[in-house]
Amino acid sequence: MFRSVELDKLFSEFNVEILEKSSAGLFTTVDDFENARLEKVRLEDSEMWNLIIKKEIEFTKYPGTLDCGMNIIYVIKKLEG
Repeated sequence: MFRSVELDKLFSEFNVEILEKSSAGLFTTVDDFENARLEKVRLEDSEMWNLIIKKEIEFTKYPGTLDCGMNIIYVIKKLEG
């Protein structure tokens, strides 16, 4: 497993540009009890579900939350040369 600072260091050793980084599963990866509640919201309250997803996408880009989700996602571009 890597933390975001370790991935930053790893990618700095290559000729790439980091375009985006985020974590996944900050709000939507929870225990079975909370998962059942989230599933109920997803099925019955699309406005609230969309807000949860929107805020997860927004918040998981902050440095303090990059290491809090289930996964860390990097979008990189290989540079020429």
